[in-house]
Amino acid sequence: MQHTLRFKLLVFFLLITFIPMIIVGIIGYYNQKEELTNSVEQMLMMNSEIMSVEIEKFIEERITNTRYLARNPILMDQESDTWDMRVQIHQFLDVHQIYQGVVFADVDGRVVIDGDGQTVDNDISNREWFQRAVSGELYFSDIYMSPLLRFPVIVMASPVYDEDKNIIGVVSPYFNIDALNETIDKYTLQQREIVGSEGYAFLINRSGEIISHPNDDFIFHNNYFVEYGLSPMTLAEMREMPAFIEIPNLEEVHAFSKVKNMPGFHNDWYLGIAIDQNQLYYPLSRLLKQYVFFIGLVLLLITIAVFKLANYLVKPIQQLVETTAAFASGKKIEKVPQINAYKEMDQLNQTFYEMTRKLEKREQDDKKSTLILETTDNGVLAVNKLEKRITLFNRTCELLFEEEKDTVLGKTMGELLEMSPNFRSFVEEATLLQQIEEVETEKTIEIECNCNGGKKYFLISISTLPSLEDETRHDEILLVFHDLTEIRLMEKKLVRSEKLKIVGQISAGLAHEIKNPLTTIRGFVQLLGENKESKNIKHYDLIIKEIDRVNGIINDLLNIAKPKVNSEENTYVNVKNLINDILLLTETQMKNKNIRVFTSIDEEMPLIFTKESKLKQVLINLVQNAEEALGDDGGKLRIHASYHWPMEDLIITITDTGIGMDPQTVEQLGIPFFTTKKDGTGLGLTTSFQIIEDMGGTITVSSEKGEGTTFEIRLPNKKQKR
Repeated sequence: MQHTLRFKLLVFFLLITFIPMIIVGIIGYYNQKEELTNSVEQMLMMNSEIMSVEIEKFIEERITNTRYLARNPILMDQESDTWDMRVQIHQFLDVHQIYQGVVFADVDGRVVIDGDGQTVDNDISNREWFQRAVSGELYFSDIYMSPLLRFPVIVMASPVYDEDKNIIGVVSPYFNIDALNETIDKYTLQQREIVGSEGYAFLINRSGEIISHPNDDFIFHNNYFVEYGLSPMTLAEMREMPAFIEIPNLEEVHAFSKVKNMPGFHNDWYLGIAIDQNQLYYPLSRLLKQYVFFIGLVLLLITIAVFKLANYLVKPIQQLVETTAAFASGKKIEKVPQINAYKEMDQLNQTFYEMTRKLEKREQDDKKSTLILETTDNGVLAVNKLEKRITLFNRTCELLFEEEKDTVLGKTMGELLEMSPNFRSFVEEATLLQQIEEVETEKTIEIECNCNGGKKYFLISISTLPSLEDETRHDEILLVFHDLTEIRLMEKKLVRSEKLKIVGQISAGLAHEIKNPLTTIRGFVQLLGENKESKNIKHYDLIIKEIDRVNGIINDLLNIAKPKVNSEENTYVNVKNLINDILLLTETQMKNKNIRVFTSIDEEMPLIFTKESKLKQVLINLVQNAEEALGDDGGKLRIHASYHWPMEDLIITITDTGIGMDPQTVEQLGIPFFTTKKDGTGLGLTTSFQIIEDMGGTITVSSEKGEGTTFEIRLPNKKQKR
């Protein structure tokens, strides 16, 4: 209520009528001296008590602030880092600007955080306020002259407890006494402005030292009892009840009241109000009686007039405030509110309406732009060109770089490079730091980088953004990037498929051309081999074996050209039994090569609806490749089979600890006739890839030179049976 315009108008006009009332009171002084004297003295004492209450409120607010700061969850958490605690303290100082700083010390008295950083790591364990606070006491010091800051200060300290009610530190906000002096000086200003009096207020402690006074030369330099030749015994009177002291040599009257003690505040402070004795007892009673009726009438008339004037002035403003509040809450203003007040108010109302129209349009544009940025699949990132600070970071950027927007905005690119390995890979591959420095208009680049555990391809558009204040200035760089990974992978698969198709066509023709002559040659060689007397019988056997080997290569070529996957009917296959059969076939050679085989198969593995012989062919091929990669020195071979229920996929991984492969070799696996084996044809893996692809599955390979290789087969199970 006291902050409203209506109230201020009433108070103002009432105050300007209150001065004549004071004059009337002074005129009537001589007729009612004793009564007026008592009345004035009581008023003075009441002012003293009111002022002491103001001081008490001031102290209570400071104690409440200290308690509030000590109960900050970040300060109470021992796991909080120094940065978070410093942020909380600076937020406290921003909200409560009365404080000059805050010190946070651990239980050993070492300063951990200081608002201005001057005393960090200092030992304050011998300070009285620290010792009291660390013992569990909320402490509000007396006013004293700080040797470090060189001006009077008040120190408050409170213990900080953790969740288990253990003291983990001490927090101490401090401030100089200017704020306290301002509270006290209000009385002096009121006396001068309202009654023209030279009265003032001051503060002394229990020893009589003046600790607050309008004249700074008195503070900590004058003792009240010594200065005015009074006995310290008067202090006892102040403790019991407000004291009223006349100072003859100054012709002043001093009224004292004790500032009440409260939890955390145990100092003996006494608020004194001084007023000129002549002014206090100036005769007013005569005019007071003569004008009491007139003044009352004037006050009544002025009150009514002011009330009507206030309503006339405030009503249109109140209507505008209500309209503004409705607009702020989201309500749309359809038309200009009809206030019909004075001209200035009508102009303000019309201006307000125009402003709401522009704000609504701007808000709609901003929402639409934000929605587009957040819903697009393209990554959008903006960087301040000078400081390299990130000013825009949309949802796609969050997913790709695995960092939240609220955390990233405002940070530099260097800081984000340390936070996000994905962003580091992205920037290094695109040489973005160099690109940002060199870009003048717009450029587009395509990069390949490792993100989220895999290889990604991006098309990046780099352009400049004009400043909102000056369109000729381009202070920011806009990066828009599109994920091309799926497109590039599809292109690779298409190229590979085309290669296989061409190779298949060539293989089919070549196989048919070779197979018929080979069959004839093999028949005649067998006829010649039936002559047991021939000296070259062993050469015939060798020729037969070589012809059979060539025939096997031709069959592989025919499988590539025309795989017979569809010739076999799908059946329900027990994967565990299938793997065990394969290992049984290779058991002897595994033992001879000192290869240890480990298998793990899910207990709840369902029967897989697929072509058993083809799956067995692929697994045998991969197991044999692993065996050859391990060599004669042996090693470990792991076979793991699991079932992914949500996707209804069979997943089989075959991992060896063999020689491994470099990325270039892994990239060419499955290409016909590509092999790293001395006697290999490069057709086994090609056939395996082709079989799994025709089954609707995939084979992925991960390998590292000298570390080993992992093949992962993923097959869909269209018909599931437990």
